[in-house]
Amino acid sequence: MWKRRFIAVLSLTLWICALAAGEWTVEEAPCCYVISPVPGEAIPAEVQDIYEAVTGFWLPPGTSPAELASPWTLNVSPELLPSPPERALVVLYDDFEGFWCDVDYFGIAGLFYRDIPDNVLEGPLGAFARKEANGAVLGCIAACCLPTRWEATLAHELTHMIQSLAGFRVPELGLDTNLVVEGMARWTEHALGYRAPVEWDLEREMAAIWVREVEGLSSVPLFVVYELGATLMGALAERLPPPAILGLFSRGPHAAEGIPREKFLAGFREAYGVEWDVFLRSWLAGLRAVEISPAGKLLYEYRRRGIRPRWSFLWPLLSPEGRAELAEIHARLYSGTGTEADLDRAEAILEGVPVAATEEVLEALERRQDSLKRWVRVISGPAAAAEVTRLNIVRLSASPEEYVRAFVDLVNRYLVFQVPSPFTVTTR
Repeated sequence: MWKRRFIAVLSLTLWICALAAGEWTVEEAPCCYVISPVPGEAIPAEVQDIYEAVTGFWLPPGTSPAELASPWTLNVSPELLPSPPERALVVLYDDFEGFWCDVDYFGIAGLFYRDIPDNVLEGPLGAFARKEANGAVLGCIAACCLPTRWEATLAHELTHMIQSLAGFRVPELGLDTNLVVEGMARWTEHALGYRAPVEWDLEREMAAIWVREVEGLSSVPLFVVYELGATLMGALAERLPPPAILGLFSRGPHAAEGIPREKFLAGFREAYGVEWDVFLRSWLAGLRAVEISPAGKLLYEYRRRGIRPRWSFLWPLLSPEGRAELAEIHARLYSGTGTEADLDRAEAILEGVPVAATEEVLEALERRQDSLKRWVRVISGPAAAAEVTRLNIVRLSASPEEYVRAFVDLVNRYLVFQVPSPFTVTTR
């Protein structure tokens, strides 16, 4: 056993040396290997603080992620198994384009990988991540963007790591699974103070808009499922401590099946004190009573229109000034100080991007096609996704300018959620 452990440590050391020789710096914190382009002790120390906050929030006192990852629950003698991993791998980027290209998932801020796919993360970084995430670390988190706010994203993805280690499963409850999975991660951001209080108020108003207009919770679009799910978790936490919430949905890392519905319902009734259906009705009634402000309506509409994902796909065509202006609009809408004019301006920037068919732009857009197809399928369905596939024909048969125009048109047409928009957006 000690030989296998020595080989794993030696392998890890060699990869760290290879990475450190390039553009990345590799730091070791008690909880994580932290890879970033920013040298120094400040980033690893902050990662450690966030890690301790998240794990201390969700896990029972005295329980560590390493213990969750322990293989001793298997019917195998411990002496025959290697020691469980003790650290996570955290990769922090300092530019959106590099991050999006590496993970091949445009428009997002962070990802958690239990096992690293072959088509993400490049060069020695990807080789390191894939090798270590499959045995020597608890999982890999890739997040952007230094030096702007990244703490909430890391807390979110660390929550997903805990879910993975705990064997988190959502039973058949007639709920969109992401209401629980993503709602738990978003609520962590708020509960630990990594988002401003005004953001909780605005996101709660977004959830209230949705439940007032739409019956049923079996399918909730991505633009509001995080916010709605966070309010669900907040309601659970009114009576249950976070480790108890985690325990309701956890089967252990080696469980082959999810939680049977009846077993979950009985466990919930015992823990929470009422039937699950009674809890759901109370939660929804509370949301429907929320007073909705003009700022809440604006944020709902901003998210419904997919402004953030659209700008990630049109990033190569945007000027530095346009990117900065969109970031400022985003910040104002999330702080409750935005206006309808901000929303109109964001649309104008995205609709009016210049058609610059340079080789650099063409390469950047082609690289985005697979990710665009995935997003379009989720937001607008398979027929719309097929139109993204047809971009290949346009690229081969039409001029570069026509290809760019077709790409821009698909982004602006199909990354907008076609769902009920119950309020006229106005601040007047």
